[in-house]
Amino acid sequence: TGDQVEILTAKRGGPSRDWLNSNLGLVKTQRARAKIKAWFKKQEDEQNLAQGRAALERDPKFAPAWAGLSASLSVLPWYIPEAERANTPAFMHEAEDAGKRALALAPDLAAAHTALASVYNFQWQWAQAGQHLDKALVLAPNDPEAHYVRADWLAVQGRLEEALQESERA
Repeated sequence: TGDQVEILTAKRGGPSRDWLNSNLGLVKTQRARAKIKAWFKKQEDEQNLAQGRAALERDPKFAPAWAGLSASLSVLPWYIPEAERANTPAFMHEAEDAGKRALALAPDLAAAHTALASVYNFQWQWAQAGQHLDKALVLAPNDPEAHYVRADWLAVQGRLEEALQESERA
């Protein structure tokens, strides 16, 4: 049509959240939208990890920070680029260690049990995941994150009807 477009590039930076505004019509495909969302999720995860580690440097006996670090690391493989997925075993090892440290400091911390359940679910260690989910839900029966992880745990075992019911509780 003869339209000219000027493309600006930068060595650093990334997409703008405005690009996701459907009223602007900048992003045309679901794939592009998903990639932009993944970019923002990765930035948030990296910031959460940095803040969690900084909190632990200030107070290594703060169990909720260990639980948060475990939870962040346990979902990281879902949001990182393909090239970085080779690091998944290291993320999971660190996530498991962080969850165990949280429980050593505060055995009744539901968030630590939920984080460890997420780690064990990812590693296909169903029995361990189930034990931690049971404990998390006894400690915090209305915790949406625990219900979400339990729904995932049920689904991967083929218990789809139960998973749907659990996801409604999340």
